[in-house]
Amino acid sequence: MDMKEAQDRSRRAERIGWTAIALVLGLGLLVVLGVMSGVLLFGYLAVSVVP
Repeated sequence: MDMKEAQDRSRRAERIGWTAIALVLGLGLLVVLGVMSGVLLFGYLAVSVVP
């Protein structure tokens, strides 16, 4: 019984860990996309304002 509880606990911890990793990667991807779109928008505006 103790072994099964330990396995359940480690499985739950592993799932929480993978979820945290996925959240961090997703947020990082959003930040990268946001920065890239900001840079592209700024570049476009700079080019269009100064012909």
